[in-house]
Parts: sequence; structure tokens; C-alpha cells
Amino acid sequence: MDRQKALEWLNKGAQPTDTVHRILSFKGVLYLKHLLRGVKLNLFDEATAMAKFQTWFAEHEANVASKNDEHKKAQAAKKVYVPVVKKVAEPVAEAPVAEAEPVAADEAPAAEETPAAE
Repeated sequence: MDRQKALEWLNKGAQPTDTVHRILSFKGVLYLKHLLRGVKLNLFDEATAMAKFQTWFAEHEANVASKNDEHKKAQAAKKVYVPVVKKVAEPVAEAPVAEAEPVAADEAPAAEETPAAE
């Protein structure tokens, strides 16, 4: 991104959308505009403004780099390889079928009793 062109664009009165405003803020263009306005108001000279911007920019880049490193470490921790072991279904052995024991005639099950008619 060309900061100088973006700064000129803003100084001409351009109104950035919310998304562009966030991008310009992230890149430091809005902070630089703020500092240069201080120069116009004679709050400090341009060299001081640029020194403040360079200090901010170095800190900002360090913060972004550390956040990127943390993110990469978190992503790497999620990608830990865990081997998948597939279980092969073992054939089920058929259980022996128990044969019914013969029932003696005298042990025959009693027939259901029907209610007597009154």
C-alpha cells in the first residue's frame, strides 16, 4: 500500500468506507494523518512527527509478527499427527445351538385352563 497516495487521498477530503478505514488504521495511514495535523497546528515539528510514527510502526510490526507466530504455533499444535488404527471386524463364531431336551409325557406342560361356564 502506498501510504503517501492514501494520505493525499484523505487530505483531499475522501471519506473511506468502514472496511477501508480499518485497513488505513491498521497500516498507520490514519495515525500519520493525525501526526501531520499536529505539525500544521504547530504542536511539534515534522521530524518529531516522523520519529513518533517510526516508533509506532516498529512496535506495530513487532506485535503483528508475534501474533502471527502465536497463530502458527497454535495451528501446528492442532496438526499433531495421530495415526488412525482401523479395527478389522473379527468374524463372529457361531454359538452352538442347544438342542431341546425331550419332554416326558407326564411332564407335559399343562394346557391353559379355560374358565368354567357358570
